[in-house]
Amino acid sequence: MSEKKKSLMQKTFLSYVLTSKQDAWINYLIPSITSFLLYIFLFASDVAVVFRHFKDENPIWASVTLFVMWLPSLCSYIVIVSSWDLWPDMEGCERDNCIWFVVKTLEHLMFPVWAIWRFAERIFWSIEAVRASDDEFVYLAINKASAPRTIELYFFFQAFLHSLPQMLIQLNILMRQDYNVNRQTADAEVLSFVFNLSKIAATIAFYQRFKTQKLAGKQYPWFKSYKNRFNPTDEIDSLTRPRATHTRPTSSTSEDPSPRVVHIRQLSSTTEEPPPSESRRSSDFYLEPEESDRPDSMHKSIYSEPEQRDRPDSAPKSIYSRNSMYSRNSGYSTQPDFNIRRVAAVKGLPEDDQAGKLVSFLWWSCFLLARILAISTFFYFYPTATCWLLFSHFMIVISFLIYDVKSDDVKRGKAVFFLFIGLIYIFCIIEFKIKFKKTKFMYIGYFTLVFLQDFIMCMIWWFNNVEDLRKDFWFQYIFYIVIMGSLISVPAMLLYLCINKPKKVVVGQRVL
Repeated sequence: MSEKKKSLMQKTFLSYVLTSKQDAWINYLIPSITSFLLYIFLFASDVAVVFRHFKDENPIWASVTLFVMWLPSLCSYIVIVSSWDLWPDMEGCERDNCIWFVVKTLEHLMFPVWAIWRFAERIFWSIEAVRASDDEFVYLAINKASAPRTIELYFFFQAFLHSLPQMLIQLNILMRQDYNVNRQTADAEVLSFVFNLSKIAATIAFYQRFKTQKLAGKQYPWFKSYKNRFNPTDEIDSLTRPRATHTRPTSSTSEDPSPRVVHIRQLSSTTEEPPPSESRRSSDFYLEPEESDRPDSMHKSIYSEPEQRDRPDSAPKSIYSRNSMYSRNSGYSTQPDFNIRRVAAVKGLPEDDQAGKLVSFLWWSCFLLARILAISTFFYFYPTATCWLLFSHFMIVISFLIYDVKSDDVKRGKAVFFLFIGLIYIFCIIEFKIKFKKTKFMYIGYFTLVFLQDFIMCMIWWFNNVEDLRKDFWFQYIFYIVIMGSLISVPAMLLYLCINKPKKVVVGQRVL
């Protein structure tokens, strides 16, 4: 096996570099078996809930529960079929297109069988990787196990369109049931709540910093490689591509339209230039002109139009005064001969190891448990106030996203996606399809807002209904679970951020 492939395969666990066999065990076989068991238990518990609702003569709740189970498959089917670039033939209604359409329809209609087939594929190739003695075959088996499949889009939607609504529905039913409720029905609802909570926590742990991790090589698990969407350099190339600038020749001539070549170098503390201001960190790069080898009489230059945003007010004037000095010495023009452009480092976040994912899973499990219980209980006592509170939360989050993204293209072209992600942000926060420019600001602001909301909601219904709560241990139990879940999620979050979170790596440069 080549050294390049080995370096791509090498993964770590608690900073310990894993061998190919250890990698196959820890990152593929064990997660594949765990995910398979979780899916089986989750699906079985939801089927049991549907059966018990029909048995208890509650067809409405049974139908709603059944619809929620099918909703992720329906949405996945709509997205995949409506994506024309995923079809075999781009033009016409050929035989391959018809076969592809029928296959995708059958797969989404029988999504449990399709999902189990995918888990079986993962487990089979993971076992082959564990059994293999040749590193080259291990590499090929791991590629087979992690190959992109469209079923992965269903797994993503399952967390937010199945597990999250299912938890809210079953918890709402449990709160309104009296003491005469069938014990088997209650047990099935509790099991469904626990397994769906595990599903959504695991999904959030995988996608929480997905956009930044994508810069470092992490890929969407549902895009087919033959569509050329599985290239980790695509997004980096788009970031490092220089912006288009208006150019014009100097007063000496206008015949040579080709721009001169420029070098990139890093300003260090040993150079004669003044230190950069706070708005230009020492790790930034700058573009400088290359000295021309041609005689002065033959020299022609092209320069970029200066832009105000490229020249912050706080930047040292001496940096830009060199432009005028250069143009005075050349004798060609009184205009600056070049414009110093900032080149910022593009950083990506490596994917978490299994230890980091476990800590993140614990953090999100406790956080989501407290969040869902707080909202559901407040809705039980004050339904109208809960709706207004969640609507206000939705508008605040959307405002934060628009402020952070600052892109007209995102505002217009991804309006539907912003609505979807805004609803998700009522319960959790993930960096998916959009990259946070101020990550600390977004995370600190979000968790501060959510913890305050949970605390205030609990205090309101606890003190205003304290007499009724003394007669019902269920709400007292919820109150203590919300407090304990919030308290446990904070140290788990800090443990992840301080110890388990991987360090960012430079993956490219971006001309500003």
